[in-house]
Amino acid sequence: MIELFIENKKVDVSSQFSTLLTYAIDDLKDFAARNSSYSKVMILPGTARNNLALGMIFDVLQSNPYDAEVRNIATNFNAAKKANAIIFQDNIQVFKGTFRLLKIIDDGGRIEYEGAVFGELGGFVATLGALKLENLDFSALDHIFNETNVVNSWLTRFNSTAYWYPMVDYANTSTNKHDWDIKTFRPALFVKDYIKKIFANAGYRLTAPILNTNRFRRLIVTSTRKESENTYVSNSFNGSFNDQVYIAAKNRQLVISRSNQVNFFSLSGNTLTWNNGNGFTTDHDINITINFDLAGSLTPPALNIEFALQLFKGAILVSQVTDSIDFNQSTYAAQYNLSATAEATNNGDAFSVKATMTYSNGDSVDRGITFEVIRSSWVINNSPAFLYPSAYGGLVQMNQTIPRNILQVDFISSIAKLFNLLIYEDPNEIRLLRITPYVDFYDLGGGPRLLNQDDTGILLINDSGDGLLIDNGDVNAVDWSYKLNRNRPIQITPMSEVNARYYDFTYKPDTDYWNDEYQRKYNEVYGSRRFDTEFDFSKDVEKCELIFSPTPLVQYDGDDKVMPAIYKGKPGTETSFEGNIRILQVRSQTCASWQLKNGSTVLRTLTDYGYAGHFNQPDAPSSDLNFGATQELFYPGVSTTNNQFNLYWSQYMAEITDKDSRLITAYFRLDEKDISQLDFSKFIWIDGNLYRLNKIEDWNATFPDECRVELLKVIQTER
Repeated sequence: MIELFIENKKVDVSSQFSTLLTYAIDDLKDFAARNSSYSKVMILPGTARNNLALGMIFDVLQSNPYDAEVRNIATNFNAAKKANAIIFQDNIQVFKGTFRLLKIIDDGGRIEYEGAVFGELGGFVATLGALKLENLDFSALDHIFNETNVVNSWLTRFNSTAYWYPMVDYANTSTNKHDWDIKTFRPALFVKDYIKKIFANAGYRLTAPILNTNRFRRLIVTSTRKESENTYVSNSFNGSFNDQVYIAAKNRQLVISRSNQVNFFSLSGNTLTWNNGNGFTTDHDINITINFDLAGSLTPPALNIEFALQLFKGAILVSQVTDSIDFNQSTYAAQYNLSATAEATNNGDAFSVKATMTYSNGDSVDRGITFEVIRSSWVINNSPAFLYPSAYGGLVQMNQTIPRNILQVDFISSIAKLFNLLIYEDPNEIRLLRITPYVDFYDLGGGPRLLNQDDTGILLINDSGDGLLIDNGDVNAVDWSYKLNRNRPIQITPMSEVNARYYDFTYKPDTDYWNDEYQRKYNEVYGSRRFDTEFDFSKDVEKCELIFSPTPLVQYDGDDKVMPAIYKGKPGTETSFEGNIRILQVRSQTCASWQLKNGSTVLRTLTDYGYAGHFNQPDAPSSDLNFGATQELFYPGVSTTNNQFNLYWSQYMAEITDKDSRLITAYFRLDEKDISQLDFSKFIWIDGNLYRLNKIEDWNATFPDECRVELLKVIQTER
C-alpha cells in the first residue's frame, strides 16, 4: 500500500499509480556538482479529494488568493510554490521532499494531474530562485562609522553575528603605506551569517558542524567597490512661513525661500546646501516633493485668480502645479495642499520654488493681494536610493555593504565547492538540511562488531535477510551482498567516471594589479590547483571555479603589516578599482605602532590591525583558502600545505581517479525498509568489498522490485 501526503493531507492514488524514485548524493560525471533525490512523473486521479487539495486548479475560470504564511494546499494552493510531500510504502516513510504540479489533463471532463516530487535540497534550490545576497536583511548590524567600531570589530567573537573591518589597500587612503585613513576600512559580513540567513529566509533549517569550526567562523566576504558607500533613504525638513507678502500688481512672482522657522534633517557629507536663501543645491540625484498650505485675502474682491506653484532647476521650470482661486469676498481663509516633484539630472543642480499669481478683475485697477504660506513641507526622496561615500560619524547601513548581483544559490554553491560539501536532507525532519564536508561524511567507526572469529572483516550472513550493520574494525557498513541480482549484467567502469585529463580548481580571475602581475608571470590564476589524472586517453579539462576571486597579499617597504591590495596601477600610482568579491580569513594581528587617521586628524595610535587574507595568519600560516600553493608570495612569508585542495578535495579526487577505482552499476532488490533506513554516509558491503553508495535509480515505491544502483569502490578509509 502506497500513500502520498501533500502538506500533511492525504491525496488519492489509483491502483495503477507508479512512483519511480531516484536517490542520489553525488554526481561523478560532474565532479563539482551535488545531486538531490527526485521522482519521475506520477499521475494523480482527479478525485473530489485531489481536486480540493489542489485548489480546483483544473478550472481555468477560477482564481484563489495565496497566503505565503498558510500551507500550500486546498484554497491556498499555488502551483508556483513548493508543497511538502511525504510518501509511505506499507506505513514506512520512503520519501520526504517537495511536490510540484507539472500539468493538468482534461480528457472530456476526466481530470488527471501530472506531478513529481523532489528532495528537499532541490526544493531549497528552487526556493532561492533568483534571490540575491542584497535581498538579505542585516540592518540589525547598522552602526556609526568611527574608530571605536572599526577597532572593536577586530575583537569580534566569531561565534556571534557581527561585522569585521579588514585592512585592505583600496588605493588613495595612505600617504606612506604605514598610517591609514579610516576610509581604508569597509565593513564585511561573515560567511556563516550569510549561510544561516539564506537558509532561514528560505524556510529551511540546517545542521552544519563545519560552521562552528575555527577555520569557517573566521571567513568573511568583502566587496571591492571604488568607495565605501551607504544609502540615504529619505531626508526631509519642514518650515512655516508666517510673513505676509503683499503683491501690488498683476503677474507678480515671489520666491519662497528659507526662513528661521525651517528645521533641517542633518545630512552627512553636506549633500544638501542652501543657496543664499534662494533655493538649494545637491551633489547627487534626488526626487523632491514640496507640499504647501496656502491662504490669502484680496481688497477689493476679484475673480479668476490663477495660482501656480513652480519648481525650478536653475532658471528652468521643471514642474508645476496650478490652481484657480475664486475670491468672491474680501478674505479667503481656506487651506489646501499643492505639490511638485522633480529629479536632479546633474550633480550641483540648484532648485528653488516660486509662487506665481495672475488675476483679472474686469478693469485696469490693480488689486492688493495679501498671500500667506501657512505651512510648507519639503521632502527629499532618494528614489531610487543613491549611494554616497561613508562619512566619519555617519550611519553605516549594513544592507548597503552587501556585494551586489550575487545569486544566493551561486554563493552556496561556491562555498560547497570550496569545502567539497555534501548537502543532503535529514531523513526525518521536514525542511532540515545537513551540510558535511566529504572528508567527514562517511561513518568510519563506532558501530557494533558483527564479525566472524578470525576478524577478517567478512560478515557471517544471518538468515533474517536484514541489512545488518557490520564493522570490519575500521568502518561501519550495511551488507547488501544478498540483495545483488547476480543474474543481471554488472557494469564495472575502471577509474570511476574519469573523462578528463586535468581537473582545475580555481578562483574567478580578476584584473587588479597584483592578480594581473601573477597571471602574467605564471600563466595561471593565483591560488589555483591543477590535478593531473594521468589519464592518457583524454586531454580535456574539467573546471571547478568559484564566484570569488583570489586575493594576493602584499607588504610595503618599511612596514610589517601584510594585507590584500586591490587596485589598478602600480604601487605609487594606483587607482581605486571596481573588482569582484573576495573570501578571506580574519584575525587581530599585532604589528609595529601605526596611526589611524581621519584626514590629518590622528584618531588612534595602534599596535594591531584587522588582518584578512587567504592565510589564517601571515607570518606562520597553518591554513590556506587557496586551492594550491602559489608560485610566489608578494611578501617575505612562508606557505602551508593545509590548503583547500589538500584538506577537502585530495581524498575524493584520489579515490575517483585511482587505478584501482571502480564504478559498479548493478541491479539490487531493495524493499521499503532498505529505503527508509537509507544512509549515504554508511558504506555498502558486498562480497568482502566496501563501496560508497552514489545513486539509487528508479526505485519503484508502488511495487518495490529491482532497481539500478551506482556504487564507487572504497580505496581508503583513513582521513
